[in-house]
Amino acid sequence: MNLVAGACRWVVGAVFLIAGVLKAIDPAGFMRDIDGYRMVDGPLLVAVVFFVPWLEIAAGAGLVLKRPYGGAALAAIGMLVVFLFALVQAWARGLDISCGCFGSGPTVANYPWWVARDVAMLLACGACWMDSVRDFGRPA
Repeated sequence: MNLVAGACRWVVGAVFLIAGVLKAIDPAGFMRDIDGYRMVDGPLLVAVVFFVPWLEIAAGAGLVLKRPYGGAALAAIGMLVVFLFALVQAWARGLDISCGCFGSGPTVANYPWWVARDVAMLLACGACWMDSVRDFGRPA
């Protein structure tokens, strides 16, 4: 499991780092994307736009650096659950949105791909978390 968890850690960590940086450098574009989900508005929308990218960067760095590994995996799991909920509710409502996953992008919704990708990343984060639990208490 260590080899699988190591690969998952690097891939998911890099994805979160890249996604967070792309959102952080274009907050206006990310705000448009998040607003398209029609889930939050006003001050909460602004808070999400400025908080989520930095949480993604922190979780991605934690996964890549393996410090704090378990916390980074749990943060990524939490974000992915919220992202999946947002995607599924937008899909159910028939919204034609830009995912916002990697900064502003095309507005042609590709829900099956987005959901499959997030489920795969959620499983990978689960492998990382299980690896961190198994390593808990072992010297680094």
